[in-house]
Amino acid sequence: MSYHKHYKIFLNKKYLSEKFVVTTRSINRTLRELSDDDIIIIDDDYIKIKNLQRLIEIAINLLHFNFLKSLETLAIQKIKM
Repeated sequence: MSYHKHYKIFLNKKYLSEKFVVTTRSINRTLRELSDDDIIIIDDDYIKIKNLQRLIEIAINLLHFNFLKSLETLAIQKIKM
């Protein structure tokens, strides 16, 4: 396996659910997708990152998408004013 031992992270789904204001089901779906894409390994209460670079790319893309959606929402609100 190519993951580094330092990339083993404790997983608290309840905390993640509260922090990101999503359901635990959404957290599970996201983790399963990352696992299916061979980016992480789910190991009981931990995740092991196998492909840190790909995980970073996905995170950046999500941030970019959310930023654009926020701008779109602001623009729509301005138009309605």
